Amino acid sequence: MPRKTRMCLFSMSVPTVQRGNNREGCFFCDEDYLYHKELLAEGLKGYGGGLHIYCLMTNHVYLLISIVAEDRKIIFKPLLLRYIS
Repeated sequence: MPRKTRMCLFSMSVPTVQRGNNREGCFFCDEDYLYHKELLAEGLKGYGGGLHIYCLMTNHVYLLISIVAEDRKIIFKPLLLRYIS
């Protein structure tokens, strides 16, 4: 059964969690953390969002963001595609 669509109001703060595949590690050195933060800042700036709190762990990321775009997936898809490759 598919998950119900979450209601997301413009400029509303939204908690977001990103996890590695099968809970495997996402970050392996300090440069990985810095690169992810750069891509996240670029995505939020490009789509009109604000980052309030973040916590980068070895295998997941916690974010509290406010977005102006209709769908927060448009911020994370380019980030994850560039980070993985």
